[in-house]
Amino acid sequence: MLTRDVGLRLREVYDNGEARPSWEEILPLYAELQIEFMEVADRALTLGTPDDRPELLPDRYVALGGDRIDAVRAAAERLANSIPLTVAHMEGHDGNIFVRDGRPVFIDWAEAVVTHPFVGPLQTLRGATGRLGYTPGSPEVERLRDLYLEPFGPFAPLTELRELFADGYLLHGISRAELWRRTLAPLPAEARAEYGQPVAAWLEIMRELVDGTTTLGGA
Repeated sequence: MLTRDVGLRLREVYDNGEARPSWEEILPLYAELQIEFMEVADRALTLGTPDDRPELLPDRYVALGGDRIDAVRAAAERLANSIPLTVAHMEGHDGNIFVRDGRPVFIDWAEAVVTHPFVGPLQTLRGATGRLGYTPGSPEVERLRDLYLEPFGPFAPLTELRELFADGYLLHGISRAELWRRTLAPLPAEARAEYGQPVAAWLEIMRELVDGTTTLGGA
């Protein structure tokens, strides 16, 4: 019912051999959407949207059992007060982007949080990297990141935006791990077992990002 009039999933569009809308078109539109949502961030907090402001994430990381706290604290400190908070879509992949009249439509905001905008697009960039067949960390992936960053030009120079993006990319894992913790905690042990170890998996991704064994587009 919710998706009946929203078009085809982006992955279906690509599977059907269509090339547009391309990721090169989608990424800056996604950024513009996050900029527009800055004005509703405070209201979203009032309504109960999860509060994942960067300054709150280091303590959550410790509580989750993370062991790269120095890197996490440094990233959170750099992000805090750098760019206004937004309502970040945390799962902007090709299963939650639909295409209607040739335009991308972002749906399924159930796991959105209020945070720095750069905490949001990890899964978006990962999906684009995989679909386009790019090597993580390659110049092609860096170009996709820069396309996303272009609309944020009024906030800071590109060199600074790139550094902040790396910080947000790292902190994405805390938000996702905490979401899984909240989701699974009330379930009986047998039910939790069906989901594997998503909290540990996200902490491992963060560890790899800090250690450099996972790079941009590969997390």
